[in-house]
Amino acid sequence: MRIRLETDAVLLILSHVRAHNVQMSPQTYLPEETVVRRGLEALMAALVPMETARFLSLPRACYADYVQWHRQWQAQLDPQQFFDDVFTPPPPPDQTVEP
Repeated sequence: MRIRLETDAVLLILSHVRAHNVQMSPQTYLPEETVVRRGLEALMAALVPMETARFLSLPRACYADYVQWHRQWQAQLDPQQFFDDVFTPPPPPDQTVEP
């Protein structure tokens, strides 16, 4: 289940980047304090404070072996669907996309 959540999170981020025409560059990084602050603000906006604290305290044991996790993720990944999700141009602003 966690692998599916991670995949959904990656696809959500990529769809946001495409939809808002965000230009990303390896030379441009936000300061770590800004990333943490914005992350907490996003969590608090999406979850109540108690659920935010609960989310932040979830065990991270499943990430202990990242290579194993990544291989599991790749094993269930449909490459063509992934590439379509990532590289398909966004629709014009006046059109909505059905999920």
